Parts: sequence; structure tokens; C-alpha cells
Amino acid sequence: MNKSSKAIKIVCYVLLVIVCNSLFIQKVYSELTKQDIQEIRQIIREELEPFRREVNSRFEQMQTFMWMLVVIFIGITGVTIGFALWDRRTMIRPFETKVKQIDERIQIQEIEIGKVQKLILALRELANVDGKVKDVLAKFNLL
Repeated sequence: MNKSSKAIKIVCYVLLVIVCNSLFIQKVYSELTKQDIQEIRQIIREELEPFRREVNSRFEQMQTFMWMLVVIFIGITGVTIGFALWDRRTMIRPFETKVKQIDERIQIQEIEIGKVQKLILALRELANVDGKVKDVLAKFNLL
């Protein structure tokens, strides 16, 4: 026997089994009444009720667990952001005080430089009148 004839025989056997099963099922269903079908449904419901309750219980447990994970994740995220903000503020605060001190020093120096420049201008005006002052300013290249 070759392979194709074996395959044909296998297909024929499978079809025969399917046809026989469908005929058997049709015969069984044709003999059932509506009352029998209702009784079978009731029995199936009663048998599956404990399983359904257990599955519902498991889903509720899983849902509760998922909510706990979400709350934990949100908490960890909030704490991390809070720590980052606190750390950033404590790191920047010393630099802010240093910058303020330097800014104050610069303002004081600008005021003093302004006074010195005014003094030089006044001495230049005086140098136009007094020769000794003119000689001193020329010696220090302030004219």
C-alpha cells in the first residue's frame, strides 16, 4: 500500500466516526423533552455554582491586590518626588546665600568706584585751575 491509499483510509475512518457521532447526538437530542433540558440545565447550574463563587472570590482577591500595588507605586513615586524637591532646595539654599553676599559686595564696590570716578573728575576740574594738581594727575596718568 502506498501513502495516498493509507491517507484516504484514515480520512474515511474519521468521516465515519464523525457521522456516527452526529447521528447518535441527534438521536439523543430528539428524545429529550423540554423538561429534560431544563433539569439538565438546573443540574449544571448547581454543579457549577461553587466553582463560579470560587472564581469570583479569586478575581476579587486579585483586584484588591492590584489596587494595593497601585497605591504602593503611587506612594513610592510621591515620596521620591518629595525627596528630590527637598534635596534640591537644601542644595540650592547655600548657593543662594553666597550669591546674595557677592551681589551685595559688587553693589558696594560699584558705589565706591562711582565715588572714586567723581573724585577724579573733580580733581581734573581743579587741575585746570591749579598747576600742582595737574602735575600730580599727569604723573599718575589720571588726566
